[in-house]
Amino acid sequence: MGISFRISHTKVEKMKKFAKKLAAALMAGTLILGMAVTSFAKEAITDDGTVSVTNTSTGLTKTWEVADNTMFNDTETFTFTLTYAGEASVGTNATAAPKLNGTTMAAETTSKEVVIDNVDWADLADDSTEAITSKSFADIFDGITFSQPGVYSFTLSEEEGSNANIDYSEATYTIKVQITWDDVAQGTIKVDSIGVYDSNGKKVESNIAAFKNTPVDSETLTIYKEVTGNAASKNDEFEFTVKLTDGVSGTYKTSTGTIIAEEATFTLIHGQRFEIYNLPVGASYTITETDNGGYTVKSVNGVETENATYEGTIVKGGDNKIEYVNEKTVPSVTGLFLNFAPFVLIFAVAVAGCFVFFRSRRTW
Repeated sequence: MGISFRISHTKVEKMKKFAKKLAAALMAGTLILGMAVTSFAKEAITDDGTVSVTNTSTGLTKTWEVADNTMFNDTETFTFTLTYAGEASVGTNATAAPKLNGTTMAAETTSKEVVIDNVDWADLADDSTEAITSKSFADIFDGITFSQPGVYSFTLSEEEGSNANIDYSEATYTIKVQITWDDVAQGTIKVDSIGVYDSNGKKVESNIAAFKNTPVDSETLTIYKEVTGNAASKNDEFEFTVKLTDGVSGTYKTSTGTIIAEEATFTLIHGQRFEIYNLPVGASYTITETDNGGYTVKSVNGVETENATYEGTIVKGGDNKIEYVNEKTVPSVTGLFLNFAPFVLIFAVAVAGCFVFFRSRRTW
């Protein structure tokens, strides 16, 4: 029994020593692994460890509404400005301003353009007066990278374009990009969520920044022709040119088809009118009768004039009608006789008087 006890005791002691060595080895390994992980984590938050927005969900919609389907044009470009607004930390994690194409963005200063172009608007509209297209979040944030966890805010608004037919949207949205750890141990981050908020700070239910452009106030320009005079013909044609200025662009429907601003030529006969529809209020026009067919301009809009050019501005709710009256008159073939008739009559009376006078003297 004694021998047996000493053997058991020896085994126990050996096992204790082995356990201590194993614990020490495990602790050393853990420390080494911990040092390695910490070092890797610090080095991972570099340009190589940044993330970008790859979300292909719709983040922006653009609705273009026109007064008439003919006013859509495929060359129209709409531009939006995305401005970095600042960041907020999440927990105890430090933040770092995002970069745009490798350059650190400054809050309230750095921005990028989001452009919508090369769109077949008329095809999208499908014979209606409204067309819609979109951009994804990936498109909106193209070129922007993030390197630290946090909530990064951006404002998105539309730039006013040059098309005088469009009332550009004044909506402004805030888009928040939340960056979180994807794997803390590996020091990697991810885009956790993207939220769209209106100008009042309320979360947009659709999570889409929606911009809608509507037609501006517009009126119809009418050019009317009337001829007068004994030599006038109701079938004679008169050629006109109308020039549109002050930002007018695109295609406009007319009473005879369509015209492309800024200049159009047309002809009128007596009693005809030429109309251009949906011209924006405030647009300027110059009308010139380039071929009067041998007539003279008698009046324009009731004012006596021989000037064949008339200038004006489209007025809201006003009379945007321009009336040209031309005259052609030739003397009558009986005009000379009629002009001398009074004198002939006086002469005839005088002769008759003389005849009576001398005849009366003979009877004396």
